[in-house]
Amino acid sequence: MSVGVQHSTRENAQNMLQYANKLLLESSNKDIDVLLIKSSLELKMGDIQKSYNTLEGYNHESRVRRKLEVISEQLDLLKNEPNFNHPQIKPYKPTSSIAYLLHNSLPYHSGGYACRSHGLLSNLIVHGVDIKPLTRHCYPWDFKGFENAKTLESEFVSARSILSEPKYR
Repeated sequence: MSVGVQHSTRENAQNMLQYANKLLLESSNKDIDVLLIKSSLELKMGDIQKSYNTLEGYNHESRVRRKLEVISEQLDLLKNEPNFNHPQIKPYKPTSSIAYLLHNSLPYHSGGYACRSHGLLSNLIVHGVDIKPLTRHCYPWDFKGFENAKTLESEFVSARSILSEPKYR
C-alpha cells in the first residue's frame, strides 16, 4: 500500500506540474500563485534548482522572496557541505534507557515543537521514566545563523510537578 501511495502521490504531483506549466504557457503575465505552486511541486519532486529557477525572476513579490530564501538555504546545504567536526560532541552510547530523537530543541529554538517536546520529556523524567532526549545529528549547525553556535554538552531546563497528586473530595 505504501509504495502505491508514494507512486500515486508522485504521479499526482507530475500531473499538477504539467497543468501548472500549461497555465503559465497560456498566460501572458505570470500568476505568482501558480509560480509558487509550481515551485513547491518541483521541490516535492526533488528538483531544488529547478524550483529556484522557476521563481528567480519574480523576487519583487515578498512571498517569492521568502520562498527563494528557503530554497537558497537548501541549495547552500547541497553545494557547501557544512562543517560538522565539533570535537566536543561525544558519541551516543546505548544504555537501557529510552532514546528520544528531537528535530530541534531548547535553547536554540523555542517554537511550539521544542516547547511541547521539552514539557513532555521533562514530565516523563520527573515521573521516573529513564529517557535520554537527543537532538538529531548536526543540530543546530545546519540552520542558517547557527553555523557557529556554541556546543552544549547537555542542557536541562528544570521541570517540576505542579500538581503531584490529585485531591478529590
